[in-house]
Amino acid sequence: MSAMDGETVRVHQNRRIALGACVAVSLLATGSLGYIAGSASARPASTLNGTLTSEASSGIEAVSAGGEASTLTGEAAEAYEENTTPIDQTDVTFDENTALSRAEVEERKDALADHYSVGQPLSAEDLEFMRAYLIDAEPPASASSPAIEAAAYGGAEARIVPAALYNLNQSFNVTISGAGATANASGRITGGIDLVDANWGVSWTTKRTGGKALTKITSSVKADAFGAVAAWPFVGLIYSKSYSATSPSGASSWSFSRNGRATGAVAYMQMDCRSYVYTTSGSFALP
Repeated sequence: MSAMDGETVRVHQNRRIALGACVAVSLLATGSLGYIAGSASARPASTLNGTLTSEASSGIEAVSAGGEASTLTGEAAEAYEENTTPIDQTDVTFDENTALSRAEVEERKDALADHYSVGQPLSAEDLEFMRAYLIDAEPPASASSPAIEAAAYGGAEARIVPAALYNLNQSFNVTISGAGATANASGRITGGIDLVDANWGVSWTTKRTGGKALTKITSSVKADAFGAVAAWPFVGLIYSKSYSATSPSGASSWSFSRNGRATGAVAYMQMDCRSYVYTTSGSFALP
């Protein structure tokens, strides 16, 4: 049994290079395994073709509150550059962002997009949180294809520099028991960020491997991206999609696949994937 779908959403033209993205896959209801691409430098500029190009002078297309395209120029574009530059965690000024534990960062990160609609700018507190905890200041020591290192947050997370994220392709395999049954989830996550867009994809199969018979399996994914918006501080939610599908009654295996694309500058992006397995005794989540 399987459920598959794809979608494409054009957000705005992206002229940024030194931006990061996050792709996170939850292994448990309370844990995660993720891949984060952090910001490799503090702007302005494309050096892929050997030429420095000013973001502020060329303009950055953004998303307005109604989802319409807009363009940031001059001081607005410069503010967006500044407000997507990482800061040290010791430099935060809001109490809610001070000395956060790994669990606190994960909780804030997972719920961040739920507080905003597409085109809505981040609050000062949430922007500071993103700059301090979610956008990476330094790439891994080796930035050649793809370089991965241990991350500070999210359990078994890893970090990848933006250039190496073009062809992110990572498998996972997890077995969990609950509600009288044992189930396995195995699949793959993909992601990419480049000069003109950001893309993501997930595909996995959840199946019973032992214990009680299953009554159903529900799989879901939520993908969110933050980037340029038309109002101060010019950083906000630019993309948010959720998908879910449930197997036929009594199915012991269920395959789920989704993918999407947000065209434009992305300062931070994440995916949250989960399957819920049901028996007559209850339910449990994996990844």
